[in-house]
Amino acid sequence: VKLSLSGAPAAGYSVTVNGVTDLAGNAANDTLEGESVAMDHADYGDPALEGDAFGIGNGGFYVAGGGADIWGNADQMHFVHAPHSGSFDIRVRVVSLDGTHSWAKSGIMVREGLEPEARHVDILTTRTGGQNITNVQWRDTFGGGSASKPGGERVGPVPYPNAWIRLTRADGNSNEFKGYLSEDGVNWGDPYHVYNMTEDTDGPFASDVFVGLAVTSHDAASEVVATFADFQILEAVAPSVTSQPEDQSVVAGASATFSVGVNDNA
Repeated sequence: VKLSLSGAPAAGYSVTVNGVTDLAGNAANDTLEGESVAMDHADYGDPALEGDAFGIGNGGFYVAGGGADIWGNADQMHFVHAPHSGSFDIRVRVVSLDGTHSWAKSGIMVREGLEPEARHVDILTTRTGGQNITNVQWRDTFGGGSASKPGGERVGPVPYPNAWIRLTRADGNSNEFKGYLSEDGVNWGDPYHVYNMTEDTDGPFASDVFVGLAVTSHDAASEVVATFADFQILEAVAPSVTSQPEDQSVVAGASATFSVGVNDNA
């Protein structure tokens, strides 16, 4: 059953379903609280099954989608997105990912355009019963092939419902993207992967991009459903110097070591 609304709903709303029974005789009687958010969503790459997205408040989303994959020369997916310019620090908690294929994916995506072949960088989780890893992927030329973090370096298992992922770009003119993992959304540690987009073919990665949440089922005959929480699009904060080197006295010809403290504001 799919419900469609005529016109935009209010900022907060609820949907109540009663008396809906599936073929097995299971009845649905439930109310979902929703929230209208300033983001668009659509299928891209013409997947066989139509996807959808539903804001549930406090940065939460249900996102359903089909599609062959986010990979290769073009993507098939459902993408919830907003335009963004300049630096960014995008964070979300992936609560769950339900699907059938081992390579079903969900997570943060940044794209230069909405064409299926567009250049992009993303950090995606796969489902518990499948690959059960978090991966950083990218396409660095329009219509070119995809690449990812080497298989032996990918981290698993994915700690649902506390699978926090994060993607940053410190400068809107920078080609460097950093992916992070956390189990509490506070302690991020060192970057999980640092990727520098090549400029050889298509030049620097655009400053004006689309950022958001993407899912793909990796199976044309079925859909995947991801539940996200605590989604945030923040401005990236440049590293700051926390301590300067101390003065030292050394004799001529001797060596000295100076230390500078830096906080990367992760």
